Amino acid sequence: MERNLRKQREGIVTSNKMDKTITVEVQRRVKHPIYGKFVKKTSKLTAHDEQNQCDIGDLVRVMETRPISKSKRWRLVEIIEKNENPEHSYEYTKLQMFQENVFCFTPKGSVIKLPKDATPIDFAYAVHTKIGNTATGCEINGNKSE
Repeated sequence: MERNLRKQREGIVTSNKMDKTITVEVQRRVKHPIYGKFVKKTSKLTAHDEQNQCDIGDLVRVMETRPISKSKRWRLVEIIEKNENPEHSYEYTKLQMFQENVFCFTPKGSVIKLPKDATPIDFAYAVHTKIGNTATGCEINGNKSE
């Protein structure tokens, strides 16, 4: 009897707080169906780690397997690269995910997500069209600009 080929994914361990279980964040690039631009997609997988040998920030390879529990359908195959400073790597991963966006707060306290190279006029239009039409200047971190 022959075994089918199973899916394998590489990702970074984001959590190892559970017993014999790790959470792995897998990142892939997908071509947008309309615009043709490549977009980063991330998925979190829950994988079985029999020896509890993974730490946060390790680069690992996981393989698809039979359901082990309600959410575990993957198991650890190998640790590709151990991480010396786990907290630094996880913060770096989060920064990589959000590097294409800027988050701005409105005076009312809501958050507006803008592209990295957005201008103050873009922010004004994101708040309201009327504000964008009448904006003459802005203040960023206490510095006024016209």
